[in-house]
Amino acid sequence: MTPRIPIRRVFASDLQAAYGGAMVSAYRRMKTLKKEIGKKDHHIVTNYEAAEFAGLSIDDFEEIIRG
Repeated sequence: MTPRIPIRRVFASDLQAAYGGAMVSAYRRMKTLKKEIGKKDHHIVTNYEAAEFAGLSIDDFEEIIRG
């Protein structure tokens, strides 16, 4: 059994690490992600939500953003 990955907040810099590109693109992608999952601008996005949005498993998403 693999250990459960804790829920944590995702920042635009995490999306930049996952997708590459400039920070402006990462902020735009964060805004799109929030809109797609029905969150307002001041709400946080979790690693599980971002992984699902990216079409990745949580393990793969965490591995990518941690380098």
